[in-house]
Amino acid sequence: MFEIGSCIVYEKRGVCKVMDICPYPNSPADAAEQLYYKLCPVFSQNEVIYVPVKNETFMRNIITPEEAKNYLKGFSSLEATVYHGRQKNDLTEHYENMVKGHNLNNMLSLIKEAYLKKSEADAKNKKLNQIDQRFLKHAEDFTYGELAVALHSSPEQVKSYLCHEMAVSF
Repeated sequence: MFEIGSCIVYEKRGVCKVMDICPYPNSPADAAEQLYYKLCPVFSQNEVIYVPVKNETFMRNIITPEEAKNYLKGFSSLEATVYHGRQKNDLTEHYENMVKGHNLNNMLSLIKEAYLKKSEADAKNKKLNQIDQRFLKHAEDFTYGELAVALHSSPEQVKSYLCHEMAVSF
């Protein structure tokens, strides 16, 4: 069980703060004993999400500042192999496997891979396809958000740092 006031990664919205653990508002009396996390996404104003405490949705505590620094230090040495699946389903499955569990190394590899693909596309005067764009945005939102909260920074600063690292490592 997560503590009130802690920041967690919630698979559907990214970094959220646990505001309360309570029954769902205005729930019928017979459902009042079921508890919910009242979550507020850190980077989304005025949004409240209720998630049952007993659920199967992926949630975990955010990383520590020390872990965040280690991820940033290791970013330039992360392997990123560009996946060129011929079928859209294969590409989607490839990315879904990378984001499953929101492992930061996998998410950072996905970001690096998508930027490599973007560079290749730019060189051919083409754009990144929609599947690549969608998964890149997802990985960036979650990864930059978690690193930013752990480091008391902003997602923009994290992105700027990683973009600089990518330019140096290529």
